[in-house]
Amino acid sequence: MEFFEKLIEFIENSGVFGVIVSCGLMSIESIVPMIPLVALITINMMLMGKVVGFFVSWFFTCVGCVMSYFIFKKGFGKKFDMYSENKDKIKKYRNVLRDIPFATLVLIIAMPLTPAFIVNIVAGLIKMDFKKYFIALLIGKLSMVYFLGF
Repeated sequence: MEFFEKLIEFIENSGVFGVIVSCGLMSIESIVPMIPLVALITINMMLMGKVVGFFVSWFFTCVGCVMSYFIFKKGFGKKFDMYSENKDKIKKYRNVLRDIPFATLVLIIAMPLTPAFIVNIVAGLIKMDFKKYFIALLIGKLSMVYFLGF
């Protein structure tokens, strides 16, 4: 708890730099899951107000998820393809996950307890259609950030 109190104090006293740090941490949280998203959303809403804090939190959470998606799609996608080339079970699950219905993907992303980094990693590795992933991400994160913020 002491760490978060110091973080809040730092962000409050740093002005614009504090907001930049907070937004950077929100983006990094989607890649490194050790940072609690609830605390960052709460800090943003306390400092920037409910409306601006909500939209800033939503935007930078989505930015972090998209960065994570592309890191795993471009960085590890070919290695994963080579690894799973001869494995029938992995191919089966990859096809099932790639063809997941849009509404189901939105619900998975919208659940506050679903680890976003796992969804991003899986979506990137199986090369899920980016348009489907991105629209589901935008819709799902809206409700998730709203829930966590209020």
